[in-house]
Amino acid sequence: MGRFQNARQAVNKPLHIICAILAVLAMHYKMECISGERASLISNALYKFYNSFEAFNFTDLFILAAVYILISYVTGKDNRFDKGAFVCAALFSVSYVVFSSYRKFDSAALLLEDRSAMLISGVSIVGYFVLFYYCLRLLEICIDKYLKKEYLGGVLCADREKNAGSFFHKHFWACGFIIILICWLPWLIFNYPGNVTPDADSQLKQYFGQAVFTAHHPPLSTFIMGTLMSVGIRLGSANLGVFLYNLLQSVLGAFILSLSVKKLFDMGLRLKYCVLMLLFFCLPLWGSTSQLEGKDFLYSMITVLFTICMLEVVKTRQCSRKEACTIVLTGVLASLLRNNGIYAVLPTLAALALWGKPKKRLWFAVCITLFMYCGVTMGAYPAMGIQSGSVKEVLSVPFMQTARYVCTYGDEVTEHEREVIDSVLDYSALNKYTPKHADSVKNTYRGDNSKLPEYFKVWFQMLLKHPACYIAAFLNKSGAFMAPVYVDFQGAVTSTGSGFAAQLGVSYPFGGRFVNFFADIQYACMQLPVIKYFCMAGTYTWLLAVCVMLLARRRLLKKALVLFIPSFVNILVCLASPTWGLRYEMPVMLAMPLIIGYTGYLLTSEGDSAGQAV
Repeated sequence: MGRFQNARQAVNKPLHIICAILAVLAMHYKMECISGERASLISNALYKFYNSFEAFNFTDLFILAAVYILISYVTGKDNRFDKGAFVCAALFSVSYVVFSSYRKFDSAALLLEDRSAMLISGVSIVGYFVLFYYCLRLLEICIDKYLKKEYLGGVLCADREKNAGSFFHKHFWACGFIIILICWLPWLIFNYPGNVTPDADSQLKQYFGQAVFTAHHPPLSTFIMGTLMSVGIRLGSANLGVFLYNLLQSVLGAFILSLSVKKLFDMGLRLKYCVLMLLFFCLPLWGSTSQLEGKDFLYSMITVLFTICMLEVVKTRQCSRKEACTIVLTGVLASLLRNNGIYAVLPTLAALALWGKPKKRLWFAVCITLFMYCGVTMGAYPAMGIQSGSVKEVLSVPFMQTARYVCTYGDEVTEHEREVIDSVLDYSALNKYTPKHADSVKNTYRGDNSKLPEYFKVWFQMLLKHPACYIAAFLNKSGAFMAPVYVDFQGAVTSTGSGFAAQLGVSYPFGGRFVNFFADIQYACMQLPVIKYFCMAGTYTWLLAVCVMLLARRRLLKKALVLFIPSFVNILVCLASPTWGLRYEMPVMLAMPLIIGYTGYLLTSEGDSAGQAV
């Protein structure tokens, strides 16, 4: 037996070193297509290979040692094959390299340019797979060790009893609210009255009758912005109108986000983890967003509140009348504050009705939500003269695929296909196709919905001719949401007003006095190591996947699936969104501490139950 173990160790050590080397290569891959040719095939391959990697200041040696220690530690603790970690690591490694290619080159050139590129990208994918797999395995081992130590040892129960009478347990919500709001106030004050997004500017224009009032933007959001602007103008200042809206979403946001952490604290999550969650909401990313007048932040907050209202029902599988009323109210509000909100709310409520009890009450809540939503959107809005929005908003994906096809294979487009496409989109303007932004294409939509059936016939025929082109167009548009490859920041500070808001009198009394200071904070958040990943939408998609993996490993996923559905749906919405903007994934980002916390609660509750059984 001893000889067998020695032989196994003798084999494992070289394998661990090879895996560590692959990880080092992956982490130092420059993600560039190397140009230039050499006389022979072998010389050319070597030239491109050694020019594809870089390392500075001994980082390669430190990473090599760290990864080797990681692999050795994990295999020493638990050398079993883990299917969930394998699947997650494979998806992460492939998506990271693929979408890095689309971020830099708008194509899969990094992988498919030639055989050398295929080999180098393949090495990189394998290296990242090694890194991700063993990091995920380490996470699982640490969780198992923590559960065994804390929960089988009875520490959890004592800790919960200790928290029950503490100051923070009694006043945690108020403390969290104050902390978050204090961190946001500098952004609200020194960029007074706050930024007005182009969408919000358009909404104000509609509210004040300077444009046709449509449901292109959610009318409820438009009414809130317009009403507060009217109040500000009546009080003598358009600036006050913008500030009132930003103050409303800031106060409401701090209230809801601190409530989400308070709920987890009440469920037994340790104080130090709750404090970390509060600090996440204090990041400059959210302070900057709080001073940005737009529809996304308010909708995201209400979506989080909708999730909070379901928390106790999901936990106990019992729904009281009061809980049903709050779920319906927040669900309707979320549905009306963003046009795609109903697609997140209804599936979630249906899943909740299947999961919880009493069934009749929950299904009644589903029906009431749908009835109220349809009554407002199909009854009240038309009665108020609000026109329906354009169908182009949900057709970004096929329109972008058509544009890419025309730009790539324009010589293959027949006269009939051209006429059909031109009846829906301005064919002559498709050469303005920008792979990551759909507005330049979808804004050429001619508005005749009767032409769409014939268009989709042509669209499908083109799909059969060049499916790879359609896949590339989709991946190019959705890359930021599938992997942490693109950094973004909401609510850049400004010193000058523009658009309709400026016509109303919105101005910036501080001018450019503080612009550079806050801009430097934003750039630092987007550039500094570790911190920059908080400003990447793909980070939160990966975190959601990790939570799913951890719960599925212990067969606990069904207990959390209902709470995950709004985030899943919002990610799907992101894939159909017109651009790589971070704001589309904001509902997932703000709900992530709640999702991670509830994942931890389920894992610890399982460990606590095991401890009681012991």
